[in-house]
Amino acid sequence: MTDQVLLAGAVVAGVLVTATAMLWLDRQGAKGVLRTGAVALAAALVTLAVARGGEGLFEGEAKSWVAGFLTAGIWMTGLAVALGLGRLAGWTDLPLDGVILGAVAGAAAAMACSSARGEDFTGLIAAIWVGWMAGIGAWVGGGVSLAALGTSLVGRVGAEAAVVALGWLGGGGLLAGMLAADELLPWYPALAAGGGLGALVAAAGAVIWGQRLEARILLQELTEEARYGTLPAALVAAVAHLGSRWRRAWWPRSDERRWLAATLSELAIRKYRLRDRAGRSSRLDGLHVGRIRARVRTCFYGNSGDLNEEG
Repeated sequence: MTDQVLLAGAVVAGVLVTATAMLWLDRQGAKGVLRTGAVALAAALVTLAVARGGEGLFEGEAKSWVAGFLTAGIWMTGLAVALGLGRLAGWTDLPLDGVILGAVAGAAAAMACSSARGEDFTGLIAAIWVGWMAGIGAWVGGGVSLAALGTSLVGRVGAEAAVVALGWLGGGGLLAGMLAADELLPWYPALAAGGGLGALVAAAGAVIWGQRLEARILLQELTEEARYGTLPAALVAAVAHLGSRWRRAWWPRSDERRWLAATLSELAIRKYRLRDRAGRSSRLDGLHVGRIRARVRTCFYGNSGDLNEEG
């Protein structure tokens, strides 16, 4: 097994474990394992297939800026397909979930790229690039989730295309610069360490942005629901913020806590999407919102045993 596979694999493993833990502790429970695994597998398989099919494109361009953008295009194909599947499955409806699954897909697709490129990637470049692609993938995943909240189909598709294009340009430019500096990295540890630290900052920044965006939506919608008498007002802030959702203080049982967080988040995001929308789909979404609202109200003010249902 080559150095780049070992180092890139270590980075991917770290991203997977972190993302799965976040989903498990937050709202998904065991579903988080399925979702991170499925997204990572889809991204890796699609990327490997495209990379194998486009091997001839790299002849004479192994270390050039062209190779950087070509490789980033292959990486983005795997990322986009994985996020598209997650989008269809409803796994990226919430901004923070889009960020987390985008990081997983970005890391897995980048490792597949580095494995396919083989000797063109040194171990250090592979590891740093996988880390950065996890960070950029997190921003792309969050951007796709944000774009999906738009009221116009054309606007949603346009925004998602713009996010994908920006991710490709960012990944291609980064890799082109790294390939140009290939011989310098082993001699300047501070440069390599700075690249790794930058990847961590990019990923952390995406998580903070996704959480703040999500918290704003949840606070707005759940505060309104509390005024309607759907849920106790004291729970709104606890459910809206990632850190508080993990704590036992607001609800002791972990399975019930995850169920409540997931159900209230779904209620809030579906309500938010209904604003300024019209048509048959909006009426169906409105009926779904009504069902969730009735179930939540029953849980708090009626039969508390409904907390154990899988809604």
